[in-house]
Amino acid sequence: MLLSDYKRETTGTEPVTLAMMKNYLRENYGTDATEDALLTSMILGARLWIEDETRRAFVAQTVTYYAFDDEYTIKELLLPYQPITEITSVNAIDLEGTETEYVLNTNYYRIGLVGGTENILRFSTVISTIPVGASSANNAIRVIYNAGYSTVPADVIGGIMKLVAENYVNREASVDWSINVVPFSVQQMINHYKVYDL
Repeated sequence: MLLSDYKRETTGTEPVTLAMMKNYLRENYGTDATEDALLTSMILGARLWIEDETRRAFVAQTVTYYAFDDEYTIKELLLPYQPITEITSVNAIDLEGTETEYVLNTNYYRIGLVGGTENILRFSTVISTIPVGASSANNAIRVIYNAGYSTVPADVIGGIMKLVAENYVNREASVDWSINVVPFSVQQMINHYKVYDL
């Protein structure tokens, strides 16, 4: 079963500013730093949630992605958080932590089958990460890359603001009889951006 781990470092700016969010909420907090900090945090959280839900990077960021499989060898990987603007490095890491750098068009190839970008890595030889003791740090493939939209789509910005507004007004699930804790309108706004596994 293919397993993965990752970390992301945002390098771009949030598409929704504090001023935009205050205007959307139609509230005036004056100089209340506590509310400003809360809204700023909620904007970040909403954007990250939408990116996780869609597997897209709407803001420029650097992604460090680890993949390992405890049952099968790995022939190709679909990288999350698209569109990918640049792949910095692809390394195989063995159980001892020794790294082998892979070279584009020799050890791996980029294929663009999903979303119109070259977001699939196909390896020239199968890679085994099966031995007992595999973890996200050792015995894995590590890919470091940059991703992000040059312009954030308007419906995604709207989705971020709707999600923040919902979470700001309702500090828990909106209704107790539904499994849908995210507003349906937000799901509608982002559904067509979702990237699915191979």
